[in-house]
Amino acid sequence: MSIQGKKMDVVHDDRASIIAKEDRISNLPDDIIHRILSFIDMKYVVQTSALSKRWKHVWISMPYLNLDSYEFRTLPQFAKFVKHVISHRNHHSEVSSVKLQCTGATTQFAVKSIVDYAYSHNVRHLTVNWFTKKDIEFPQYLFRSHTLKHLTLATSTPKPKSYKYAWGHLGYWIPNSALDFPALETLKLSNMQLCDITDTRLDLFSKCVNLKDLTLERISMADLDIFNVCAPQLCNLTVTYPKAYPKVFNVVAPQLKNLIVSSWASCSLQLSKESLDSLEKVKLSMSFYGYRKQRNILELLDLFQKLRSAKSLILNMDIIEVYTNVDALSSCPDQLALEPCPFNNLKFLKIHKQEHLMATIPTHVRNYFLESSPGATFIMDLPQVAWKRSREEVDEETMANKVAKLEEEKHMQDEVIAQQKAMLEAMKLQQEKMMSQVINWKMVKLQVQVAGGNPDFELIRSMGRDIKSIMELAHESLRVVAEAQLSCQLKEVKRLFLTSIDASQWAKIEMEIGSTGHSERINFDNMDSQFDVPSAALPQLP
Repeated sequence: MSIQGKKMDVVHDDRASIIAKEDRISNLPDDIIHRILSFIDMKYVVQTSALSKRWKHVWISMPYLNLDSYEFRTLPQFAKFVKHVISHRNHHSEVSSVKLQCTGATTQFAVKSIVDYAYSHNVRHLTVNWFTKKDIEFPQYLFRSHTLKHLTLATSTPKPKSYKYAWGHLGYWIPNSALDFPALETLKLSNMQLCDITDTRLDLFSKCVNLKDLTLERISMADLDIFNVCAPQLCNLTVTYPKAYPKVFNVVAPQLKNLIVSSWASCSLQLSKESLDSLEKVKLSMSFYGYRKQRNILELLDLFQKLRSAKSLILNMDIIEVYTNVDALSSCPDQLALEPCPFNNLKFLKIHKQEHLMATIPTHVRNYFLESSPGATFIMDLPQVAWKRSREEVDEETMANKVAKLEEEKHMQDEVIAQQKAMLEAMKLQQEKMMSQVINWKMVKLQVQVAGGNPDFELIRSMGRDIKSIMELAHESLRVVAEAQLSCQLKEVKRLFLTSIDASQWAKIEMEIGSTGHSERINFDNMDSQFDVPSAALPQLP
């Protein structure tokens, strides 16, 4: 038998132990693989098609599309990639969710292509984060879908040092016609205007008949006389730090159970007089400044009257007392005496205490909130202790119970951290195995090419591109290990099959595959001995 034949036998003997290792990820069902891939951008999902035949078409039925223009050097490249994804995707597969982050007006065509495609494939979750330097009106096509259930629309504005305007400039607004989302259940709008200067009344949600959860974050409703939130199924309403409220914030939501409001003193929430009888939990966080003392107090007491059905009330300490130059409820005992507490159904009252504020709640303020519900539980953030308020004070919670509770919370946190660490290690191990498997299979193909004495360099060049794509996806530490494995196996292949092809052909192979790593071209003849690989550890010829 020839020397070359003996070498091939040695390689063949250990093939089962090297190549036949179980590829757990590739053996998973497509829906689980899709769920794993849903955490990365579509750019990298498409690149997994280079892993093997099993992965070649996995991405085309991907129901979770994450697209980010920041992953591309230019916007035309992003638009070209979007066109590629849409044209090559399996059109019989529905789209479950789309997360889109884009910048600049030049991506309008790409955005429309994505949204139209998603809506035509019954998308249920859509998240759009849009960044541009110019004032824009969101296109009407964004607001019409009969299958969408969850929509998040957020914008980003340039930093003050880079451009002439900062966060206070809200250069985005949505059309003043009703949003056409009959199936929509959750809606979040962030950092935009809900009208232009020509609008005085706005009714966005009249067609959102199934809307249950609405969040308005850093929204401007300036110049509006009336803003209507008319949603028969609405359960949760959150309004945080608006730039401006309308003159009247009209809420018609007979099923509303939870209301969260956080705002500055300059923005006064004027709720309509519509009944909120189903209201259970209210959380208010506001700041009141001394120059508007009397007006602030009157507005706050009026707001309490409209929220009187609440069973749970959470207030920040600023409502009770702010800094030395700020006046709030505790500064107006006479006003409180004239206004009876409207909270007849109160079961729970909590005050969020801050370190720089007063240590205790004034007696007349506490009595005001609890006079109509003497059995309500009154809690103040640490360092004060929760107690049950009734006509008679009850015993404080024991220190032993508090210590036990803190220990239990710490134990739960430790368990969560341990689980997260284990998950990260498992994912890292799976990625390492996948990269090793890819390199092994490519080495099998290379051996076939070299052993025949007439290698196909176009195929070898394609192998190099595939390996490079995989390495670009890997973490730096895994990439270093993979480069070492690739270098060692190439070195051993060259040793075993040195005479099968001439020196110029080997040089060409080294150029195509040896330069796939993160570093410069790999030098096979000067590798450190710690990475030497015996021929038995090489992948085997079929």
